[in-house]
Amino acid sequence: MGRYIEFKLVKQKPKTKVYHILTKKDETFIGKIEWFCRWRQYAFFPAQSIGGVVFEPQCLKDICEFIEKLEIERKATISKRIRGEK
Repeated sequence: MGRYIEFKLVKQKPKTKVYHILTKKDETFIGKIEWFCRWRQYAFFPAQSIGGVVFEPQCLKDICEFIEKLEIERKATISKRIRGEK
């Protein structure tokens, strides 16, 4: 969790997850993080419905760190599958 934002799991797919990013103050939806097939990694998709969204450095850092955490978890899961573990 970030200082101003939180990440909420909204969908568990067979191999990946989808998270919404909400403000802590009033739970405004500011975007989502999900798997982007063409890049073969998780990516941040800003909300299109809100104009003039401003991200300060800490929020951007929190989003980046969360994506990095998801990538590490995904790689660990793949490694377990390859080794035949559950």
